[in-house]
Amino acid sequence: MNELNLFTENNTPGPIIREVDPRTELIFKLRRTEHIFYNDPGHAWLMVKKAHLTILGISKKISGYSYQDAENVYLEEDQDAGTYLNALFTDALNNKEFAQFRDLYIKDKYIENNIFIRSLRHYNP
Repeated sequence: MNELNLFTENNTPGPIIREVDPRTELIFKLRRTEHIFYNDPGHAWLMVKKAHLTILGISKKISGYSYQDAENVYLEEDQDAGTYLNALFTDALNNKEFAQFRDLYIKDKYIENNIFIRSLRHYNP
C-alpha cells in the first residue's frame, strides 16, 4: 500500500493519505453486497458483475459452463462460483466471515421452468 504524506502551508507534516488498492476496496464492498443464487431443478448459478471478475483477477479462470449477458456473469455452481467466492474469502468453505456472508448476503431464487440463464451466451472473457 502506498502512503502519501501531505505538508501544510508552512511545511509541517500533514495527514497521511493511504492509497487503497482497487481489488481490496472491491472485496470489502462485495462482502457486504447481496448476491443472487439462481436455481432450477438441474443446476444453479451465482450472478456477479462481469467487471468484478476482471478487478478480482479471475476473469480468465471462469469456464465456459457459466453464462453471460451484457453486464453480468452467471457462475455455475460446481466450480466457477467457488473460484469467485475464494477470491473474496480465503478458504471460503472454512472461513467464518464467509459463513456470515452466505447467511446474510446470498439470496436463493428458484425458478422451476425455463430459467432465462440457459438461453444466454456461454461465458467467454
